[in-house]
Amino acid sequence: MKKKHLFACGLITVLSAIIYLNSLTVPFQYDDLPGITENTDIRIVRLTWLGLRRFVVADTGSFYNPRGVVLLSFALNYYFGKYNVFGYHLVNILVHIISGIALYFFLYLTLNLVSPNYPVTSSPSHPVAQSPNHLTTQLSNYPATLTALLISLLWLTNPIQTQAVTYIVQRFTSMATMFYLLSLVFYVKGRTAFFHSHPGPLPLRERIKVRGIFYFFYFFLSLLFALCSFGSKEISISLPLVIILYEVLFFGAFKSHQLKKIISSLFLLVIFLFLIFKEIPRQMLSARVGLDLLRGFQTFPVIVHFLTLLFLPLPGRLTLDYDFVSFSPLIIIFSGLIVAGIMLITLFLIFRRKPVVPFFILWFFLNILPQSLYRAITKHELAYEHWLYLSSIGFAAVLVLTFYKIVEKTRKKIFLSFVFLLIGLQSFWTIKRNYTWKDPVTLWTDTVMKAPNNPRAHTNLGLAFFVKGELDQAISTLQNALKVSRYTGLGVSPKTYYYLGMAYQRKGWNKEAIEQLEIALEEADKGERLGAGVRFHLADLYVQEKRYEEAIKTYKKIIELDKRNETAYLHLANCYQLAGLNKEAAETYHRLLEINPKSYEAHYNLGTLYKK
Repeated sequence: MKKKHLFACGLITVLSAIIYLNSLTVPFQYDDLPGITENTDIRIVRLTWLGLRRFVVADTGSFYNPRGVVLLSFALNYYFGKYNVFGYHLVNILVHIISGIALYFFLYLTLNLVSPNYPVTSSPSHPVAQSPNHLTTQLSNYPATLTALLISLLWLTNPIQTQAVTYIVQRFTSMATMFYLLSLVFYVKGRTAFFHSHPGPLPLRERIKVRGIFYFFYFFLSLLFALCSFGSKEISISLPLVIILYEVLFFGAFKSHQLKKIISSLFLLVIFLFLIFKEIPRQMLSARVGLDLLRGFQTFPVIVHFLTLLFLPLPGRLTLDYDFVSFSPLIIIFSGLIVAGIMLITLFLIFRRKPVVPFFILWFFLNILPQSLYRAITKHELAYEHWLYLSSIGFAAVLVLTFYKIVEKTRKKIFLSFVFLLIGLQSFWTIKRNYTWKDPVTLWTDTVMKAPNNPRAHTNLGLAFFVKGELDQAISTLQNALKVSRYTGLGVSPKTYYYLGMAYQRKGWNKEAIEQLEIALEEADKGERLGAGVRFHLADLYVQEKRYEEAIKTYKKIIELDKRNETAYLHLANCYQLAGLNKEAAETYHRLLEINPKSYEAHYNLGTLYKK
């Protein structure tokens, strides 16, 4: 590897490590809990094929497990370090670094394609060979190494990436992006090797003699990394579209004599990927009824908001969760006009045969629109910042390339000063943003301040106060969550009532706690499900209040839902004893012993019962 590439890779590594050093001790947050700490599937105790195959093979038997690659990485984290957050964060940072290096090489290869100094080789049959760029574009004089490095650093240091790097569970996004970029790097290497060997319709045997089989190896690696990207997260669905766009803009796929071969190859690739990943559309749309197609227009204001965030990613503007519900028709129309204007500029540049900037503009939209549209029409949240991890590459590239073109003929020092200043500021903002993630109270306090009409943010802040032992703060925050839910008309999450009931119980207000837990179960029956813990807490409160009949019904409901729940049988038997129903208590202990003959509590309590 050339010294300039080693320097670029070293700088990317060192800078990424510095700005994310303070994230290594950030605790598990929010979706990290169900995704990692409460996910029993990742708790592997030995490295065997039988233990690891479930991360590759789906339950249906198909050779694909949605997000299995990332789940496997979580499993390996658990195997080597259990729930030590240091190891999880270290892997996330390494993924971010590799993504940055892959981005650098992808940009370097791409900018070289449109460079007047692009290296060209010839063959005995064609003494003067042509480079790929003769098909498509006016040549540009971007300094490939410097420009690629600056774009990569600008993307790496953007504080908006913290939600995909510091937030452990969003490794789904960052790892999918890493494999996405690696696939593109080797695809471009394969295509340039293809052209280096010969630009014309040379027979395969002679082509191999001229160049060798390297480009087959490159294509194999590209496909391998593409499969890994598809196995990490569904955002990789845009990869075939990006490759087709790349073929059109940089290799003139629809102008060259290779048209039929390229189309047939891409068609076969799409069919191959569909056969492997055919579960994705079904799983994405399973249980999704009543799609709201008109809500898709809400994505226009969200995209414009994302663009403003990328222009000015101040930590004070970033948040884990938004309170966007809907936008007024005027804002939607205005935002739509902005997006339409950007697309018109893109088409103009394409017709001018200047493909680099249009490619990265379209990169942004191809990667942000599928996520935004899907979440909008399925009546989910309209915005999350980790959606920008992959798409923001396009923004960083357009920003650097455009500014370079503006000043290239006058003052290049201004260009370098501006970009390095921006990289420095973004690095500082990333370090500052990471401190917001240091604990749940800090994170959700920040979120509530920036999204005051988000009831989920208030609920999670109330839970954070409860876990910390600040009960009065927890009760006040959870009561405020109920008010916000009613004010916004979003409906109240059963978890809000549950956490409020737990706080009341901790304060010793059992009657109020029972009321909240009963409401939580009623709301859960209408939609969002709660775990068995709610019923356990409610039944235990019934016992404390000597409402044994209601406690027995609640324990029986737990057993109905999980017939092997040993704790439920034990508590039910104890409740029977307290109610004076010794015969029923003995029968329940015997049923527990049928499930677990070694249950010490069942044997001891049953012996005590018989002794009486």
